[in-house]
Amino acid sequence: MWTNVDSASLHPWAAMKMGSYSRYNLLHALLIRKIIAHLSADGYLEEPEAVGIVAPYSAQANLINALLTDAGVNRNRAEAATVHRFQGNEKRTMVVDLTDSTGCQLGQFMTGIRPEEEGSRLLNVAISRARHHVILFANFEYLRCAPRGGKVNQLLHLFRTHGSKIDLVQDTAAR
Repeated sequence: MWTNVDSASLHPWAAMKMGSYSRYNLLHALLIRKIIAHLSADGYLEEPEAVGIVAPYSAQANLINALLTDAGVNRNRAEAATVHRFQGNEKRTMVVDLTDSTGCQLGQFMTGIRPEEEGSRLLNVAISRARHHVILFANFEYLRCAPRGGKVNQLLHLFRTHGSKIDLVQDTAAR
Protein backbone atom coordinates (compact mmCIF):
# COMPACT_ATOMS: atom_id res chain seq x y z
CA MET A 1 0.00 0.00 0.00
CA TRP A 2 1.32 3.44 -0.93
CA THR A 3 0.38 6.80 0.53
CA ASN A 4 1.77 10.15 -0.50
CA VAL A 5 1.89 13.35 1.47
CA ASP A 6 2.57 16.22 -0.94
CA SER A 7 3.74 19.16 1.16
CA ALA A 8 3.88 21.67 -1.74
CA SER A 9 0.67 23.44 -0.67
CA LEU A 10 2.28 24.33 2.69
CA HIS A 11 5.47 25.74 1.08
CA PRO A 12 8.07 23.79 3.09
CA TRP A 13 11.58 25.12 3.41
CA ALA A 14 14.77 23.07 3.59
CA ALA A 15 17.98 24.33 5.13
CA MET A 16 21.49 22.98 5.57
CA LYS A 17 22.94 22.19 8.95
CA MET A 18 25.78 24.63 9.55
CA GLY A 19 29.17 23.25 8.59
CA SER A 20 27.78 20.37 6.55
CA TYR A 21 25.78 19.45 3.47
CA SER A 22 23.18 17.67 5.59
CA ARG A 23 19.72 19.13 5.10
CA TYR A 24 16.64 19.35 7.27
CA ASN A 25 13.03 20.30 6.68
CA LEU A 26 11.18 21.38 9.82
CA LEU A 27 7.70 21.15 8.30
CA HIS A 28 8.24 17.56 7.15
CA ALA A 29 9.67 16.63 10.56
CA LEU A 30 6.65 18.09 12.36
CA LEU A 31 4.19 16.37 10.03
CA ILE A 32 5.95 13.04 10.52
CA ARG A 33 5.89 13.55 14.29
CA LYS A 34 2.14 14.13 14.10
CA ILE A 35 1.50 10.99 12.05
CA ILE A 36 3.69 8.82 14.29
CA ALA A 37 2.04 10.21 17.45
CA HIS A 38 -1.34 9.39 15.89
CA LEU A 39 -0.23 5.84 15.04
CA SER A 40 1.09 5.43 18.58
CA ALA A 41 -2.20 6.60 20.11
CA ASP A 42 -4.06 4.10 17.89
CA GLY A 43 -1.86 1.23 19.13
CA TYR A 44 -0.16 0.70 15.77
CA LEU A 45 3.30 0.90 17.34
CA GLU A 46 2.64 -1.96 19.77
CA GLU A 47 4.06 -4.42 17.27
CA PRO A 48 7.88 -4.55 17.25
CA GLU A 49 9.41 -3.42 13.96
CA ALA A 50 6.24 -1.45 13.22
CA VAL A 51 7.58 1.76 11.70
CA GLY A 52 10.84 2.97 10.22
CA ILE A 53 11.38 6.55 9.14
CA VAL A 54 14.04 7.09 6.52
CA ALA A 55 15.48 10.43 5.44
CA PRO A 56 18.34 11.08 3.05
CA TYR A 57 20.16 13.32 5.55
CA SER A 58 21.32 12.72 9.11
CA ALA A 59 20.25 16.26 10.12
CA GLN A 60 16.65 15.38 9.19
CA ALA A 61 16.76 11.98 10.90
CA ASN A 62 18.15 13.57 14.07
CA LEU A 63 15.48 16.30 14.03
CA ILE A 64 12.70 13.74 13.61
CA ASN A 65 14.10 11.59 16.44
CA ALA A 66 14.25 14.62 18.74
CA LEU A 67 10.62 15.47 17.96
CA LEU A 68 9.52 11.86 18.50
CA THR A 69 11.32 11.73 21.85
CA ASP A 70 9.62 14.99 22.84
CA ALA A 71 6.27 13.41 21.92
CA GLY A 72 7.02 10.40 24.14
CA VAL A 73 7.27 7.91 21.26
CA ASN A 74 9.30 4.81 22.11
CA ARG A 75 12.32 4.79 19.77
CA ASN A 76 12.26 0.99 19.73
CA ARG A 77 8.89 1.25 17.96
CA ALA A 78 9.56 4.14 15.57
CA GLU A 79 12.99 5.51 14.79
CA ALA A 80 14.32 7.79 12.09
CA ALA A 81 17.63 7.12 10.38
CA THR A 82 19.36 7.52 7.05
CA VAL A 83 18.83 4.86 4.43
CA HIS A 84 22.20 3.26 5.23
CA ARG A 85 20.91 2.21 8.66
CA PHE A 86 17.92 0.40 7.14
CA GLN A 87 19.85 -1.76 4.67
CA GLY A 88 18.93 -5.37 5.39
CA ASN A 89 16.24 -4.28 7.89
CA GLU A 90 12.50 -4.35 7.16
CA LYS A 91 9.61 -2.62 8.91
CA ARG A 92 5.86 -3.08 8.63
CA THR A 93 5.53 0.54 7.52
CA MET A 94 8.23 2.82 6.16
CA VAL A 95 7.89 6.58 6.19
CA VAL A 96 10.16 7.96 3.47
CA ASP A 97 10.97 11.65 3.75
CA LEU A 98 12.36 13.25 0.60
CA THR A 99 13.58 16.25 2.59
CA ASP A 100 14.75 18.46 -0.28
CA SER A 101 12.66 21.57 -0.87
CA THR A 102 12.85 25.27 -1.53
CA GLY A 103 15.92 26.77 0.11
CA CYS A 104 18.50 24.21 -1.05
CA GLN A 105 19.66 22.75 -4.31
CA LEU A 106 18.82 19.12 -4.97
CA GLY A 107 21.09 16.74 -3.17
CA GLN A 108 22.72 13.63 -4.62
CA PHE A 109 19.90 11.44 -3.26
CA MET A 110 17.45 13.14 -5.63
CA THR A 111 19.50 13.18 -8.82
CA GLY A 112 20.03 9.49 -9.66
CA ILE A 113 19.08 8.51 -13.18
CA ARG A 114 20.69 5.14 -13.84
CA PRO A 115 19.97 2.21 -11.45
CA GLU A 116 23.64 1.89 -10.47
CA GLU A 117 23.95 5.50 -9.29
CA GLU A 118 24.06 5.99 -5.52
CA GLY A 119 20.93 8.15 -5.37
CA SER A 120 18.96 5.55 -7.32
CA ARG A 121 20.21 2.69 -5.17
CA LEU A 122 19.45 4.55 -1.93
CA LEU A 123 15.90 5.35 -3.05
CA ASN A 124 15.36 1.70 -3.91
CA VAL A 125 16.58 0.61 -0.45
CA ALA A 126 14.35 3.20 1.27
CA ILE A 127 11.20 2.04 -0.51
CA SER A 128 11.94 -1.68 -0.44
CA ARG A 129 12.31 -1.85 3.38
CA ALA A 130 8.52 -1.79 3.84
CA ARG A 131 6.69 -5.09 4.28
CA HIS A 132 3.19 -3.59 3.90
CA HIS A 133 2.96 0.20 3.62
CA VAL A 134 5.07 3.13 2.43
CA ILE A 135 4.20 6.72 3.31
CA LEU A 136 6.10 9.17 1.11
CA PHE A 137 6.61 12.78 2.25
CA ALA A 138 7.77 15.10 -0.52
CA ASN A 139 7.37 18.55 -1.96
CA PHE A 140 6.17 17.17 -5.30
CA GLU A 141 6.21 20.58 -6.97
CA TYR A 142 9.79 21.35 -5.97
CA LEU A 143 11.05 17.90 -6.93
CA ARG A 144 9.85 18.40 -10.51
CA CYS A 145 13.28 19.98 -11.01
CA ALA A 146 14.88 16.54 -10.50
CA PRO A 147 16.34 15.05 -13.68
CA ARG A 148 13.77 13.87 -16.23
CA GLY A 149 13.72 10.10 -16.30
CA GLY A 150 15.40 10.04 -12.89
CA LYS A 151 14.40 7.73 -10.09
CA VAL A 152 12.82 10.52 -8.02
CA ASN A 153 10.47 11.51 -10.84
CA GLN A 154 9.61 7.85 -11.44
CA LEU A 155 8.87 7.39 -7.74
CA LEU A 156 6.71 10.51 -7.55
CA HIS A 157 4.76 9.41 -10.62
CA LEU A 158 4.23 5.96 -9.15
CA PHE A 159 2.88 7.38 -5.87
CA ARG A 160 0.73 9.99 -7.66
CA THR A 161 -0.92 7.45 -9.95
CA HIS A 162 -1.17 4.38 -7.71
CA GLY A 163 -1.07 5.68 -4.15
CA SER A 164 -3.62 7.27 -1.90
CA LYS A 165 -3.06 10.91 -0.99
CA ILE A 166 -3.25 12.69 2.33
CA ASP A 167 -4.50 16.18 1.47
CA LEU A 168 -2.75 18.54 3.90
CA VAL A 169 -4.80 21.62 3.00
CA GLN A 170 -8.16 19.86 3.37
CA ASP A 171 -7.05 18.06 6.55
CA THR A 172 -5.73 21.31 8.05
CA ALA A 173 -8.90 23.26 7.16
CA ALA A 174 -11.12 20.59 8.71
CA ARG A 175 -9.54 21.00 12.15
